[in-house]
Amino acid sequence: MEPITVAVVADRAFSRQLAVVLAGISRCSAGAPYRVFVLHDGYEPELVGKVEPSAGPDVAVEWLDARTTTLDQGLRPDHITLSALYRLRLGEVLPADVDRVLYLDADIVVRNSLGALWTVDLGDSILAAVRDPVLGWFGSPNNVDWRHFGIDPAAPYFNAGIMLIDLDAWRRDDFGSRTVELVTSHPFLDADQGALNVAAVDRWVRLPPHWNLQGGHLRSEQSHAWVVEPTDALDLALQTPSIVHYNGGKWRRPWEDRLPLPQPPVHPMRQLWFEDLDRTAWAGWRPVERRASRMSGISRRIVRAGRTLAGNE
Repeated sequence: MEPITVAVVADRAFSRQLAVVLAGISRCSAGAPYRVFVLHDGYEPELVGKVEPSAGPDVAVEWLDARTTTLDQGLRPDHITLSALYRLRLGEVLPADVDRVLYLDADIVVRNSLGALWTVDLGDSILAAVRDPVLGWFGSPNNVDWRHFGIDPAAPYFNAGIMLIDLDAWRRDDFGSRTVELVTSHPFLDADQGALNVAAVDRWVRLPPHWNLQGGHLRSEQSHAWVVEPTDALDLALQTPSIVHYNGGKWRRPWEDRLPLPQPPVHPMRQLWFEDLDRTAWAGWRPVERRASRMSGISRRIVRAGRTLAGNE
């Protein structure tokens, strides 16, 4: 049986999250073989030794140092790390014999077998992804400068946290170089995600939302979740997600312990992440819980002003 090939990008600060991804894949493997490539920023052998046991016997892990000066000039907002751009290098970093790959962000938890996702027919498209519930269109407020790129503002926009990729087409069309060129020459709201959407416009297959249940799906009063997805598909995703994506937004991510004021709500599927964390070398770890202060609005503003002056915000 040919293995399901997966690529995950995780810098050293996200080693705990990477272990959770591996644990989830292993728990749901159902005996199917997996080949997981980790694109990293220089993991020490000790850290590799701590993370790798999270993968069960069906999951073979291969480590690829993806550092390069090519991406140093990438135009990134503060919330995007340099390592996040490594996924633009999939075509050149992965072995030549890999012609299809399932890309996964590290801030996820896998809840079901990835077999059905792996066999999705891409046709002539270069990738498959789930539509973004917050930035559902190129013309969404503060999204891509669609006029600059000559793109229809009503064109759908995907979240790049989970992508099934035809790597042969990616290489043949020099797709990686195109996205690197875009991200180093244009300031996108979400850096490489914007670049991927521009490069793949009209060339991606839409996946049902259970393959990438995002924060915006769970806070539909602050997104277009029920507009961009069929009701039955979103209902199913909310009841039985195959992949939960803790991509922030208005939710507190499971591992976060430093809370801004006012305190963001706890992610309703937070416990799922800890269930798989407890199958790793970090079993029993929990973030420091901080109680929200009962300061008045004026006091909060004074504290925030002080932090800003001190360079802490």
